[in-house]
Amino acid sequence: MVVLAASICTVSGKVLLSRQFVEVPRSRIEGLLAAFPKLIGAGSQHTVVETESIRYVYQSIGNLFLVLLSNRQSNILQDIETLRLLGQVVSKVCHSTEEEKILASAFELLSAFDEIVSLGYRDTVTLSQLSTIIEIGSHEERIQEIIAQNKEKEAKEKMKEKIKMMDEQKKRDALGARQTKNSYAPVSTSYQAPRPTPASQDRPSTSFKPKASGGGMKLGFAPKNDFISSQLEYDEVDEVEDTSANPEGTDCIHFQLEEKVMVQTERDGSLSSFELRGDLSVQVSDSEFLPFQAQIEPPVLEGVQFMTNPKMDKALFNNERILALKDSSKGYPINQNVGILKWKLSSKEPTTLPFSVICWISPSDGGACDVDIEVTLENEGHSFEDLTLSIPLPDGVDPDVGNCDGSYELQDGALSWEVSTLNYETKEAALHFQCHSDDQGDCFFPILVTFSTDKLLSGLQVVEVLHSESNAALTFAQHETFFAEEFVIS
Repeated sequence: MVVLAASICTVSGKVLLSRQFVEVPRSRIEGLLAAFPKLIGAGSQHTVVETESIRYVYQSIGNLFLVLLSNRQSNILQDIETLRLLGQVVSKVCHSTEEEKILASAFELLSAFDEIVSLGYRDTVTLSQLSTIIEIGSHEERIQEIIAQNKEKEAKEKMKEKIKMMDEQKKRDALGARQTKNSYAPVSTSYQAPRPTPASQDRPSTSFKPKASGGGMKLGFAPKNDFISSQLEYDEVDEVEDTSANPEGTDCIHFQLEEKVMVQTERDGSLSSFELRGDLSVQVSDSEFLPFQAQIEPPVLEGVQFMTNPKMDKALFNNERILALKDSSKGYPINQNVGILKWKLSSKEPTTLPFSVICWISPSDGGACDVDIEVTLENEGHSFEDLTLSIPLPDGVDPDVGNCDGSYELQDGALSWEVSTLNYETKEAALHFQCHSDDQGDCFFPILVTFSTDKLLSGLQVVEVLHSESNAALTFAQHETFFAEEFVIS
């Protein structure tokens, strides 16, 4: 048996796609396919047409023809079986007989044709094996797409945090400007404006208050207006001074703690790989608080490896878990995020994860599968409100969702399940749906998991900040973020 080419063409002989399996000039294949419509009669029930040297084995797919070109010495039964398998592949990949859909899926179709026929001879491959081969490529693409979406989501979160920090910095800068303004406010030697009392915020009338006049604008009174403005400005600054007597309350030291996790798990919940990476950075907005040292709460997880910034005192941190500069005279750059500590953890213990995911696939009648996914909180100290699982679906097939704790939506060929709440009160969430599958449920994997929470998995945090010279306690702020950079269930 020698198959020359497999093609899809219109009723007029226009070639949409064609795959040659032997060395045949392109013009020869195009000429054979152009002559094909003239060889089949109107209303013919036959699926085989022969010429002196070529056999056409074909079948109609809507308004198109799937044509197999072979020599006359090939086995006609094998030709028909090969054509039948090619037709099933076209139906599975395209789900439509429109020209636009055929052209859009040309790459997948040609790849599948290569799996069926090699060098003109039929390979022993089944439709189930072809489905697996086709899905492998699409699964890899879905992984990359979802990873890209996760990175985009992470970038948006960082952008929001940056905007928040910039807003806080603007408030601190505005407060500092008003304090500076207070130190240079003009003071009259001949008059002291009374301060407003708590009982009344209305300004008492004085001899300097301008009287209403119907004469319009008058010239020559600039000194009087300037004097009144200076007194009003003086009173305003006095009020600001009362509300900003404690500069430490502005939290001029801000710590940013971030942890991201890369996880590979199996369907039964067993852990294949786990890596946690963390980063601690600080931003100082006022040099008055320098130098300082920060006391770190040790992580609750065992096996965490730390790496300090080369400018930090490594020995002090290793012995006492205190972060301080080696040379305190250099200080930190003002209003810039500076990374001072990194850490990582690798493990294969399932208990390391804050939650577990177990998937149950049960084939049922008619080619359908019952899919049950259970999420269980393993660490009661954590809570999740945006935990999302993205489950791939067969092309063109919609699931029948039965039970769902939370909400779900269909997007980009996947079922996106968002678990509304997972905490110490609601420790479990479940999803059940039924969907058609030709590969015993393998098409529902890999599942991508995304989440973000404001509590670190390691438990590391800043507990105290002291001035290095006066040993006075300084107020500070810290923001924690823990998210999944890549969480795959295969």
